Amino acid sequence: MNHYFITGTSRGIGKALATELLKDETNFVTGISRTSSIEHSNYIHVPLDLSIPGNIEKVDFTIFAKTKNVSLVNNSGVLGDIKYLGTLSDQTIIDTINLNFTSVALLCNSFIKKFHGFDGEKMIMNIGSGAGTSPVDGWSNYCTTKAALHMLTDVITLENKKKGVSNFKVYTISPGVVDTNMQDEMRKVSKENFSRVQEFIDFKEQGILNDPNVIARKINYVINNKNSFPDVSVSLKNVEV
Repeated sequence: MNHYFITGTSRGIGKALATELLKDETNFVTGISRTSSIEHSNYIHVPLDLSIPGNIEKVDFTIFAKTKNVSLVNNSGVLGDIKYLGTLSDQTIIDTINLNFTSVALLCNSFIKKFHGFDGEKMIMNIGSGAGTSPVDGWSNYCTTKAALHMLTDVITLENKKKGVSNFKVYTISPGVVDTNMQDEMRKVSKENFSRVQEFIDFKEQGILNDPNVIARKINYVINNKNSFPDVSVSLKNVEV
């Protein structure tokens, strides 16, 4: 059996990925998010608000004895308020960083500690963004936390090499522009707070946004063909399914 722990499974990419994985009866998914919208015999939901770091200790990474492969997919993330620095509330900054990065680092730490002696295949997949490598005005917290996520992935990979760990794959996945609630938020922002807002309105009107279900199939392809993806960073625009 393959066991996947996925954050943000209530909607968007997280829900689409969990649904895609559950098509295979040998997969079991534990979803971690505030609400649940999936009903399946191979699915368990852990109701958590990941913007509160203290909640992470409630995730115990319990797996079945017959589990051969275990994975953590850190998918949860928010833009936060789309405004220029100097106009953001302190709490918005704290909540965005906690959800987009602090919770991910804590989950990775717990996952690595829990499965240190696990003999099967292990994987951590962090859902990154092009915004982690290219600055966008109004997105200071989102860009910064995604950049940190990319570096966290690189450090875990380096540490695995230093320890001689060979059964542990770590990825940062860049999904591209996806038709999710996050895109809805972007299109409602004034040009004063986000100069590129018209560009994102055009993405929707021109049908450029990717369907979350297509993105889920691409991620599943990467999972099932890891030998074809030796690099830590994977852009899904280069993955055909």
